[in-house]
Amino acid sequence: MGHRSRTVRTAPDRPTTAVTTPKPVAVAASWEIHARDFALHAVLTDGKLETGVGPHPGKPDLVITANLADDELASYRAIVRAAKSGRVDVSCRRKLLDTFLRVFTVPAA
Repeated sequence: MGHRSRTVRTAPDRPTTAVTTPKPVAVAASWEIHARDFALHAVLTDGKLETGVGPHPGKPDLVITANLADDELASYRAIVRAAKSGRVDVSCRRKLLDTFLRVFTVPAA
């Protein structure tokens, strides 16, 4: 059985997120992700992913701050790479970093 891949499209002012998961993820979680001078948030509930620009409107389960190199573009791929290599600061429910990495995999190029 292959990976399920879907692209979540949101309003024009919100990012488009490509999500690849090996199987449906049965978890409810919220993340706030910071990189350079921007923040975005993601909420996963009942297998439905919602994303938005800016801080989480409530209290996120996990806050991730990516420590990117000065010459590194603040992209989705760079944030996931930083998280996988330990170049992130996290607060709140640290164990959800593993869940974040399972949900937000970088699709093969």
